[in-house]
Amino acid sequence: MVTIARPPSGAGTTTAGGDNVIDVQNLHVEFHTSLGTVRAVNGVSLGVPRGKTLGVVGESGCGKSVTAFAIMQLVATPGVITQGEIVLRARGKDPVNLLTHAKGSDDMRAVRGRHIGMIFQEPMTALNPCYTIGNQIAEAILLHRTKDHAQADAMTLEILSRVGLPSPSRLMTTFPHQLSGGMRQRAMIALALSCEPDLLLADEPTTALDVTTQAQILDVMRELQEHIGMSIMFVTHNLGVVAQMCDEVAVMYLGRIVEHASVDELFDSPKHPYTRALMRSIPHLGSGRKGRLEVIQGSIPGQFSKLAGCQFHPRCPDAMPGICDVKSPSLLPIGDGAQVSCFLHHDPSGSPRSPEAVVARAQSATGAGGATVSSPN
Repeated sequence: MVTIARPPSGAGTTTAGGDNVIDVQNLHVEFHTSLGTVRAVNGVSLGVPRGKTLGVVGESGCGKSVTAFAIMQLVATPGVITQGEIVLRARGKDPVNLLTHAKGSDDMRAVRGRHIGMIFQEPMTALNPCYTIGNQIAEAILLHRTKDHAQADAMTLEILSRVGLPSPSRLMTTFPHQLSGGMRQRAMIALALSCEPDLLLADEPTTALDVTTQAQILDVMRELQEHIGMSIMFVTHNLGVVAQMCDEVAVMYLGRIVEHASVDELFDSPKHPYTRALMRSIPHLGSGRKGRLEVIQGSIPGQFSKLAGCQFHPRCPDAMPGICDVKSPSLLPIGDGAQVSCFLHHDPSGSPRSPEAVVARAQSATGAGGATVSSPN
């Protein structure tokens, strides 16, 4: 079990059939290139509860960012959303499937910024270098909230103050390249939240920041979430950030969600072998300087390869020959609102296994030198 500071027990509970601000169902995104087709997102289904934070974690290239871009319909060419539904339930609006809107339509532009905001990975490339910070934030406000330029400037000043930027009136006339990395990130957050959206997509917003600035940015996001009442989909590699920020966690591998649970459930009792491997790779205080971090054996299959069976089976210490390398597991419930895509917890017909059968199967598959598997209860 991994020990990381996180919200009090019970703060994160998976919402089943509750009030989700966004529901993604069976989402597929493909990139058609001259070398072949890359299936970046392969049947992802998830929901973000209203007022809560969903963390999306996984290795680079697993489809986290592409999923976020697909929700905004900002997948770059040659990427194509080939299948799925993305249902938005904005405040005061009827539910709408965003994929019924054309990518460049007025209907979709009315959603971006107003109902769904996004913090991009690198604000230096996301912010326009030719316009001041104030102009860029005011533009979004003029488009979605008011036509009065004086009122838009006042709202811009307020949001810059709210994200903790010093001398906000001076920063309104500052260009992005004149700010430090932390200040640019705060300006990016201010732009994303300027229209008080229902959902914030945060695509690795703290990756390039030092730990002190990272903590400050996370505090700002939590305070603004409480003030506005918005939901957050937080894409990150950092499990420590997930433990601090999130109510629920979805673990992705090769374009699919392999486990979805409350943050307490995931950290206390991870079910999928990939999730357990991620937890074992976290450095531990007091573990000694001579100990080596555990690694996930093997490498991610090539982006054009198409594996039969479970996508993780070539690297999985618990893989069962004749099952995991033949059939693809579905993401199915295992109790307490958690879901896992693994034949250790469901037989190929979809029937759940007992806790004793889970342990016996894993121990049989790993043998004497395999990973230690504890009962899910």
